[in-house]
Amino acid sequence: IKSLASASGTTLPPGFYLGLEQYENTLPQQEETLSLARQLTVLSWMAEALTTQRGLILAEFSRVTATSPSKKDAKNSASKPSPSVADIQPPYQSIGTMRISFRCNQGSFREIINSISASPYFLLIDGIQLQNTSTEPPKRDVATQSPDPSPGGTNAVQRLPIVVGRELLNISLKIRTLEFQNIAATGSSHAASQPKLK
Repeated sequence: IKSLASASGTTLPPGFYLGLEQYENTLPQQEETLSLARQLTVLSWMAEALTTQRGLILAEFSRVTATSPSKKDAKNSASKPSPSVADIQPPYQSIGTMRISFRCNQGSFREIINSISASPYFLLIDGIQLQNTSTEPPKRDVATQSPDPSPGGTNAVQRLPIVVGRELLNISLKIRTLEFQNIAATGSSHAASQPKLK
């Protein structure tokens, strides 16, 4: 990832280690390795998608660790009867959340969002914040761009002025990775015996 960033002119934050800085010099616990391996593939893919954008400045790339509920909350939840809807298990589980902040142009941001929707993983944008680097809106009284005269002397094509401008965007994303259960593998033998559609 650092080699890709160097080639594309992407600026990485100090101490960048794919959001796994706590494991740079220490090994994880044995029970953490499977979960971390699944998260690592997504983190690596997301970092590669960001570093392919030329001139992007990455300010934050961190992994949000899940907080375990306190004993007091667990005791209160155990005393209250759970509703019947809570017994329904969703067909997916969250395997990790990442927080990313960067600065780029509008075209790069559009490509990043499109790559997230076309990724090989199910990525859900939980939160997004956008801020223009230019705080002043375009002036209304700015003269419009004059049309290019055609060879015949008539104004055949009239160009529209730039409305939005060429300012950069400061973007902050909170992205959650969902993993769906393999229903085909956990289904009954009757479902497994059904013919597959080609």
